Amino acid sequence: MNLEEFEIKIAQEKDSDEVIKMLKEVAQWLKDNGIDQWGFLLEGGDDQEIAQAISNEETYIIMNDVGLIGTFTLLPNQGGWDKHIYLGRRLI
Repeated sequence: MNLEEFEIKIAQEKDSDEVIKMLKEVAQWLKDNGIDQWGFLLEGGDDQEIAQAISNEETYIIMNDVGLIGTFTLLPNQGGWDKHIYLGRRLI
């Protein structure tokens, strides 16, 4: 694969449902494979936060000729979970 085969762009509000659906599919795959991570997504946890990050233009989507294949969010500041994990230390 070449980088030219991918397009990375800021997610638009019209992408929200597809992004959330993809994340829930990954969460289900993790659960089905005995990995206890992202389970909260299966109950709708973070749907509003994901949609808000998209609305704030903080979420990016990765596309190829098949469609959406990935997503990531870049926040200007550490969120509550990050502060919990890293004990409030800035990583940069």
